[in-house]
Amino acid sequence: FFNIFIVQMVRVLVEVKAGRLSLRNKKLVPESTKGTVYFKETNPGEYLLEWFNRESNQTEYSVVIKGQQAEFIRIPNATGRFYYFKFTDRSIKKCFFWLQDASTEQDSKIEQIIKDALNTAPAPVPAVSTPAQ
Repeated sequence: FFNIFIVQMVRVLVEVKAGRLSLRNKKLVPESTKGTVYFKETNPGEYLLEWFNRESNQTEYSVVIKGQQAEFIRIPNATGRFYYFKFTDRSIKKCFFWLQDASTEQDSKIEQIIKDALNTAPAPVPAVSTPAQ
């Protein structure tokens, strides 16, 4: 017998203090809960988006995104620094966030990192060959 261990390297691309936004009466309303958005690369062209509730120490939202299957959009004319992820798969709801860090210094860098990643096509799945019989 032998054991095979597959180690998956996860690379955190973005970690930012962010709250969730609720849609109420066609308006986005910031929730006061302190949170963190993690945007991680799990494989080339495959990402994990998580929202972590810093008050309960629980991950409350998690979705796997393949490159070119979502957009990261800043909401124009908003009263705060509001963003959302829009997915090409309509079964995944848009998720809305507002940046909680007082400093706006890193906003454009965060936006660019996520947009660049999402514009990357997922890595092709290698073909598996079977021996001829």
